[in-house]
Amino acid sequence: MTPARARASLLPLAATVVWTAAVLSCAGSSGPEVSFFAAERQYRFDFFDTPEECEAHQPPDFHINCFQWIDFFPTGRVEMVVTDIINPGEYTIRGSRVALSFGSTPELPSRLELALSADETTLTEVDTGRVWTLWSES
Repeated sequence: MTPARARASLLPLAATVVWTAAVLSCAGSSGPEVSFFAAERQYRFDFFDTPEECEAHQPPDFHINCFQWIDFFPTGRVEMVVTDIINPGEYTIRGSRVALSFGSTPELPSRLELALSADETTLTEVDTGRVWTLWSES
């Protein structure tokens, strides 16, 4: 093979390398990477300041929830309980924004956007300002 022919055979390879680098550099500039929480976690929105206050507000022969909760799973699955119904959905994290999406349910909007605090102890609903707090059994 002549040197000219060898150079010519490298042109398609060089073009592929340049094209791949361009695509990867553009993909990297589209914003923060999408991720999920590394471990299962639950955030709660409390209706009352204390469990005793919640119990004091219970009607006879009926129990109302003292809080609402959102369970996040490392697979991207989410479950949100507003009343007594578990509403399944999906979530993604992009930077400090957590986007939840749900199927058709009368209890929830199809999409909910939350702002994650830097220490990940709270989520704040972007539209309403409602604050959900990371829950721990300890």
